[in-house]
Amino acid sequence: MPFDATDLALSTSLLDRLTAVGIRPVPSDVVHEHKQHVIRDFSTSMRGRALVRSGAATWRTLHIYRALEILARPRKHIGPTIDISAAPRAIIKLAERVSIEMSDAEFELDWFYTDPVLNVVGGGQRACLGIWDSGRIVAIADHDGFASADFADAAPRKTFWRRCIGLFRNQAPG
Repeated sequence: MPFDATDLALSTSLLDRLTAVGIRPVPSDVVHEHKQHVIRDFSTSMRGRALVRSGAATWRTLHIYRALEILARPRKHIGPTIDISAAPRAIIKLAERVSIEMSDAEFELDWFYTDPVLNVVGGGQRACLGIWDSGRIVAIADHDGFASADFADAAPRKTFWRRCIGLFRNQAPG
C-alpha cells in the first residue's frame, strides 16, 4: 500500500490536518520574527524599554475556544489596551473555515501591545493562521489564493513622529 489517503485524515498532527484541508500555516520563524519586531518597536522609548525589562510588558494569550465573534471586537474581550483592532475579514473567514473543517480545533489570540496573532490549537499543538495590525494583514496562512507573507521582506513601519522628522530633514532651507 504505497499511500492511503485515510492515513493523512487520521493523523494527529495539526499541520497534517490543516494540509489535508488545503491550509499551510504561517511559518513559526515568521511568527517569532514578528513578535521580536513588535518588542523592538515597543522598546524604542525609554518607558517601553523599562516595561519590557521589568516584565510588565509581555505577550499575552487569550484562549477563545471556538468563540470566533471575539475576532470582530477583540478589545471588548481583552480589556483595556491601546491598539487591538478587529481582525480583517480574510482572517475571520479562514478561522471560520478551520472551525467547520476541524470540529475539535480551538483558537488562541496572542497580543503584546498591538499586532494580534491568531493561532489554531489542537492535539497539544499550535499553528498560526494570521497576524494583523490596524485592520491590515501582516501575515496569513497559505490558502485559496492567499500566500503567507515573508515578514523579513516587509518594509519597516515608521511612527507618525518618525515620518514627520524625515519630512523636515529632507526639506532644503529656503
